[in-house]
Amino acid sequence: MMKKIIFILLVLFISIAFACDKDDEETQIFNFEINPLGETQVSIDWEDISDAETIRFTIDTDSNFMNPVVVSEINTDNNSITLEGLEPVTDYVVKIEVDKSGQLLWSEIKEFTSFYTLEVVKYPSTDDSEICATLSYVSTKLNSSSRTAIFLHEFMKSKSSWGITNIKDTLIREGYLCVAFDFRGHGCSPYADNVWELLDTPWDLREDFDATLNFLETVELERSDEIVVFGASIGACVATAVSTYENVLGGVATSAVEMWSYSMANGSFAPKGMYYFAGELDVNEALGFYYEQDAISLSSYTKEPKKYYIKPNSDAHGVGILEGDTELINSAIYWIRNL
Repeated sequence: MMKKIIFILLVLFISIAFACDKDDEETQIFNFEINPLGETQVSIDWEDISDAETIRFTIDTDSNFMNPVVVSEINTDNNSITLEGLEPVTDYVVKIEVDKSGQLLWSEIKEFTSFYTLEVVKYPSTDDSEICATLSYVSTKLNSSSRTAIFLHEFMKSKSSWGITNIKDTLIREGYLCVAFDFRGHGCSPYADNVWELLDTPWDLREDFDATLNFLETVELERSDEIVVFGASIGACVATAVSTYENVLGGVATSAVEMWSYSMANGSFAPKGMYYFAGELDVNEALGFYYEQDAISLSSYTKEPKKYYIKPNSDAHGVGILEGDTELINSAIYWIRNL
């Protein structure tokens, strides 16, 4: 009897051990890193994979994978693959399958978005300042009707700050040339003097905008002469001031200041086509700025089309007014589309 019990326990132990080994094999995890390249390619990298023979990649815009745009298979001796045939700035899903002798060992579905062309450029402004900027676009969508959208950041922030709204990605998809630059003394734009002194000479920042327009005249990309602007805080003042330019249709200004906007004007102060945003509770007592009042006042100076919106019970400032608010972001994009 005792021998029978020992035999049964031994069988159970072996069965459990085998099951655990099988589970370990089935739950083995492989790490794949996905990196979009340019407008139409994606690179996928992975570490050494043992006990497997091939890896199959299937890419589609739908997780059902009924009409894949890319299907490719590679030997596991490799550690990287570059896949082509994608559309720019498009959301994709990729199914990765690891096989051995025709048996599926592991699979995973990941999401990624194909990229667009991104150029980093530098050009001179006044007072020997150098401006650092990025040009973002889809080359196949640029044409003689394409507008240029220029993004202007807040004081002591950088050209990447508008990224939290995803407005740029939306406009790139629609065929805009998007330009974001760092004002002198911000981001990657150097400045020899004290940055804080720019608050006393805010028109210097408008000159950085003018330098950007001059640079764009040298860029050989097909587009129209029409420009729209997005500005936050002191960048909103620049946006308001330059909306007087003939080829600037207007734009969006979050937390603009009337006094600074007026002082930046190059000639008569007659803004046009501007949509002003401000937080109802946003106040800078040290500087004496009441952004709600300034938005309303600036709107009264602005030529049609014009609009303002005061966000209730909000002390959000600059781009922060739009952050996470899909309805407001969409209204800003709608405004730009219809200028």
